[in-house]
Amino acid sequence: MKDFSIQLSKILWLVLVVAAPAVLFAQEPELITEIEVKQVYEGESFTYRVTLNHVDNPSPPDLQEFVDFQVEAIGEVDLNSRQMIIVNGIREDIVRRGRQYQYRLSPLKSGELTIPAPKATVDGKVLVGKALQINVIAADSQDFVRLKISIDRDKVYPTQPFTMTLQIAVKALPSPVSDTDPLSVQGEPPLLTVDWLDDNRLDKSIHPEVPWQEELQKLVSRRGHGLRINSIRSSTGFSFFDESLAFHPRPNVVQQSDKDGVEKDYWIYEFKRTFRARSAGVYKFSGATVKGTFATKYVRRELKGEAVFAKSDGVSVEVRDVPEQGRPESYIGAIGKFTLAGELSPTEARVGDPMTLTLSLNGNGTIADARPPDIGAVAELSNSFKVYEGTSQTKGNLKTFTYSLRPLDAAISELPSIPVSYFDADKETYVTLETQPIPLKLTASQQLATNEVIAANNDKDSDSEIGISESGLLANYSLRSLRDDSLEPKQWLIAWAGLLVGIVLLNLVSGLLKRAWTDPYKGRRRMALSRAQSAIAQASSSSSSGASSESVDQVRRAITGLVSDLLGSDSQGLTASEIRELLRERGVEPNLQEKVLKLLEQCDAAKFGAKLVSTDDLISQASAVAPQLHQQLTRNKKVQADLILLGLMLSYFGFLSGCSSSVNENVSRKFLEAEQSFEMAKADEDFQQVAQRYQEIIDSGFRCGSVYYNQGNAWAKANQPGRAIAAYRQALKYSPRDKNARSNLKITMDGIPDLKSKPNAGGVLRYLYFWRDWFSLRELFIIQTILFLALAITATCAWQLGKCGGLAVGLVVPTLAIGASCFFEWHEQLVVKRGVVIAGPVTALKGDSENYQPAFTGQLPTGTEFWINEQRREWLQIEVEGIGGGWVQESKVLQY
Repeated sequence: MKDFSIQLSKILWLVLVVAAPAVLFAQEPELITEIEVKQVYEGESFTYRVTLNHVDNPSPPDLQEFVDFQVEAIGEVDLNSRQMIIVNGIREDIVRRGRQYQYRLSPLKSGELTIPAPKATVDGKVLVGKALQINVIAADSQDFVRLKISIDRDKVYPTQPFTMTLQIAVKALPSPVSDTDPLSVQGEPPLLTVDWLDDNRLDKSIHPEVPWQEELQKLVSRRGHGLRINSIRSSTGFSFFDESLAFHPRPNVVQQSDKDGVEKDYWIYEFKRTFRARSAGVYKFSGATVKGTFATKYVRRELKGEAVFAKSDGVSVEVRDVPEQGRPESYIGAIGKFTLAGELSPTEARVGDPMTLTLSLNGNGTIADARPPDIGAVAELSNSFKVYEGTSQTKGNLKTFTYSLRPLDAAISELPSIPVSYFDADKETYVTLETQPIPLKLTASQQLATNEVIAANNDKDSDSEIGISESGLLANYSLRSLRDDSLEPKQWLIAWAGLLVGIVLLNLVSGLLKRAWTDPYKGRRRMALSRAQSAIAQASSSSSSGASSESVDQVRRAITGLVSDLLGSDSQGLTASEIRELLRERGVEPNLQEKVLKLLEQCDAAKFGAKLVSTDDLISQASAVAPQLHQQLTRNKKVQADLILLGLMLSYFGFLSGCSSSVNENVSRKFLEAEQSFEMAKADEDFQQVAQRYQEIIDSGFRCGSVYYNQGNAWAKANQPGRAIAAYRQALKYSPRDKNARSNLKITMDGIPDLKSKPNAGGVLRYLYFWRDWFSLRELFIIQTILFLALAITATCAWQLGKCGGLAVGLVVPTLAIGASCFFEWHEQLVVKRGVVIAGPVTALKGDSENYQPAFTGQLPTGTEFWINEQRREWLQIEVEGIGGGWVQESKVLQY
């Protein structure tokens, strides 16, 4: 029978667990409306919130009936949450799901206005919210403060600048302090609200020339005088401290007529911003408002102030689209002023060989959305070339368009001019630019046998000056080997700092928690709520048995004991007023303070025979108050968990910032084009152009051992062994275990007669850090990160658990060694400058001009490597290992 009861209870609990979510989520949908104020001035905005609660698929509410208000949507917030509370020993789950919609309402008239009830349709059912009332006060007819917004031009084209000016005129203070700045005497600076002074409130098509932080930074008042703007605080892009800021433009004093027509002095303060619109349309800018206290009288040597609210009218600007009339076919959508340049590579080729055409559009204006010119529409070009679709890239004020062409006839002598048109907004006319014709030298194509096609690893000439061996250079790397090997040490340092902060915080919090479990006071805090609820349960039991006096004492002890356990004080002899003072010091909400005081006073009254409420009511009040008290007095204890989360986030994002890398489409395209050109190259000049194509990838900031390796092969084929050596050296810097690069470097150096200089960079350190030829700098940083994290974890275990101490000590040496290696390699790559002779033989001189004697006997052949100590004009002071130092001309060498 007992087993059957146990099984039955399990089944009932299972039914409750399964059915509870269904009950919770079956709550009826509701539409809740809220406003933050009850009274505003006419023209003053306020926030209006509409919440769709218990709704799975919310949609924006219908606000079409809001005819007395200007409505602006300012955001949406998801409200999916679940909260558990315990009242009278009963657990209750509060589930919220839905969405909150926020709006900025601006009343269009004064008086007691009704905010209409919004409507929303949810699953075919119409929900109606609650209408709200708000009192809108008409702005007084005052002349103390005047606002005016002006615009220098109300009709512009896209990219044309226009300047908004807000002028605030404040009447001068009365005599005898009329020379005092009226914005320097307020205790609390007035609030100025201007939407277009905040970039986040601008239309997406409107772009400021200067960010709002930079615009306002120069106006910040160190003394706190001036105006507050849009409730901007110092933590919003100005400093790390969260406090209100005041802004004080330099004023001018002018004469203006007051409301009685009398000329008075007014202090003028101006805020200006310049914008550009990217697309056509009519853009409206709302007016500005000022609300605050301004000094208006001088009585008994003291200024007296009045509350003032002032507003200005809004303005609008019409951004016109470029005209249809007169628009040329070569128009590409660019607006502004530009220059055009064209470049073709190579200019000597066979019929059918690939050629790359680059058009560069440079200037000021809108070029981000400019489309590639349709060069196929140029009849002279399309009849002579096979044209492939172009690509574009935008970098600052430069837009480049790249096309692939193949000539169709050997008789073609030049690439014709290509027209490109843009719209000049200042002159309101179209401007057509044309590239210069590019002379070409084309030859007829020839059919080659398969064994005659030049591959990446075939010899170009058995009698090559660089003496390539019979095996030839090893083949180029393919696109699959392309990866970004560049390194930003600062990002890795941030990653390590994040890991360190995370571990320190984790240890700190662990220590605090460890002490908490052994601290008697902490133990009282942990058990406080359960002890109080136990006392309340005993009070309920005593009340049921008729011991009402004892029940009242137990209720009072439950509350006073809860407070004393949470605050670490002695509960004996605590009066109601003393408890209220303790709660006030701890920042407990006044409403809750009153509930606690009222409950204790009723307990005291019942104890002495004056029953104000029944014992059951006292127990019910205590059951409701206890969890609220516990929540209020322990709410700051979540900081420890937040610190742990912060540390882990710093570690995670820091590590990601250091390790991220990617290859963009533009780099891949250029790499493929260079490989195609390599396969088609024949003469030295062809391979030089291929090497320059790889250099374009390098100049873009992309670093990869494969790119340098392929470039080295191109230079070697072009009979430029010095440049090839430099490329192979840099390939080994990013891919130190690359046997192909090391082999091709040896082949190239062995083919140079009299070349003896083979620098052993690093001296003794090379042998001390024997692993430097095994790992790249990026790989060293990754290893160091892993070692650092392992050391931090084992050290934490040793400190907190007394384990892994030996392992932690063992990790110290490799961590320090790899860390020192990282620093050494980083320093060597950033500070130490190297070079190679590319136009030998070169005579090193004793000084930085040709008038000096040779520094040593003999000349430096092509391929000689050295370190650079100093540069003076076009001369470099170098150091060749095993030979000595001297000065050489910069044009004869290559620095890398």
